[in-house]
Amino acid sequence: MADLFLSFVNTGISAGWLILAVILFRGLFPKMPKWLRPVFWGLVGLRLVLLISVKSVLSLIPSAQTIAPEIMHAPKPTIHSGLRHFNGMVNPVITKVFAPQPGDSANPLQIWIPILAVIWLFGIALMAVCAGISCLRLRRRLRTAVPLRENIYQSENVSSPFVFGILRPRIYLPFGMDEKLVEHVVLHERTHIKRRDYLVKVLGYLLLSLYWFQPLCWVAYVLFCRDIELACDERVIRAFGRAERADYSQALLTLSVPRFGVHMCPLAFGETGVKVRVKNVLNYRKPVFWVVAVAVFVCIVMAVCFLTDPKQGAGMESGTQDGNGVVCWYEAYRGSLPEGFWDRSWETQIDEFPGVTFRATSMDVAAVTESGTTPLISGMPVWNVYLADISGDGLPELCATVSYGSGIVDEHIVVYDYARSEAYTLWERGEYDYILAMVDGKLAVRCRRYLDSENPEGDVAGSLRIVAGEDGERRLELVGWEDGK
Repeated sequence: MADLFLSFVNTGISAGWLILAVILFRGLFPKMPKWLRPVFWGLVGLRLVLLISVKSVLSLIPSAQTIAPEIMHAPKPTIHSGLRHFNGMVNPVITKVFAPQPGDSANPLQIWIPILAVIWLFGIALMAVCAGISCLRLRRRLRTAVPLRENIYQSENVSSPFVFGILRPRIYLPFGMDEKLVEHVVLHERTHIKRRDYLVKVLGYLLLSLYWFQPLCWVAYVLFCRDIELACDERVIRAFGRAERADYSQALLTLSVPRFGVHMCPLAFGETGVKVRVKNVLNYRKPVFWVVAVAVFVCIVMAVCFLTDPKQGAGMESGTQDGNGVVCWYEAYRGSLPEGFWDRSWETQIDEFPGVTFRATSMDVAAVTESGTTPLISGMPVWNVYLADISGDGLPELCATVSYGSGIVDEHIVVYDYARSEAYTLWERGEYDYILAMVDGKLAVRCRRYLDSENPEGDVAGSLRIVAGEDGERRLELVGWEDGK
């Protein structure tokens, strides 16, 4: 349940970026055809229900997984928002508050995240109950409604026209309406039915119920309800003359009703943004071709950039070992020694570990923080260092090729999992040499017989991964190349 909850949290965060983009575009491009606005919100809905992660170098989502499930077990809990400065501000606080203390029987997040998951389910149930009660009350009020014609009914218990129903939507009108108003109202509500807006609004509410914890989803739902009304108005009046648009605007003003809260249904004629709707009706102009073309182009761009996940994100993808999931920090093996290798140092910072500077020299790799320097890997020398998530926890490990002894022989591999403060080795001293290298865009392990001068590069033996055995102990494993793809 906790993993499912975190999956929805991460999806909600990713969708939040798309919501902000849609809101920004709405504000910067007010002349966009109103019928296109619901299409943009449809992209948001698609993002919220997208179960398959599609990777793209064009993605503008900073991070596909802001909160990894492994955070519940990490000795130093952190998030990855994809924003370095934000991570730098937030992660030290998260680590300080939620890092397990010596003697703790469980990581605090192992307790809090399941509790939040239960609260999330309770919120979904509450949203469903509220919608159910609202519909039942409305249905009770409509028991005495009488048919006027076709699917149009009149009732003394309604104050404003609306569409109600899922399988067989009906239009409900209050008694005593002026015939001229009835004509405009019925045309508007029938347009809603033709556009299936009554179904789309229900789907929007269902998504809001699943993502009620995301404030931007509430904003999106409110704006979405306004936009489907604007789109419906636009479709109704596109063939109207000035006088007819004035009559339609008068109908909106006459039948406007106050609206409180967020509702799943119904689609009431004068319930949403009447002032803006009247202004749009009176100022309606048929959109020129270039405006429509630009809006459609932006819609396509948003789909490509916000419905896909970043290939690199923070630099690491959980469980991947391709060129986008592996970062070569430095490479100095054998004949490719960089200038000043023996006296030079390399430094890097990783979004996943804010406040930490990783420093490498030809003899060691260390982590430098405010509290001091912590040695991680040592050798004579350290030939190369890669950053790769080989444990599948969404956080990179430091993977290095190391020699042993002043003879610069006996190459082996050392992997340091900084998130867990654990080191692993792939080492068969005197039997085999193991060397890390990029092969076909993947982080590979090359193997050769010890001191085999006839095969100095070695043969590709497979790839690395960290696994947990039946006893719960984690170990470094060499996976056959075909199995490791």
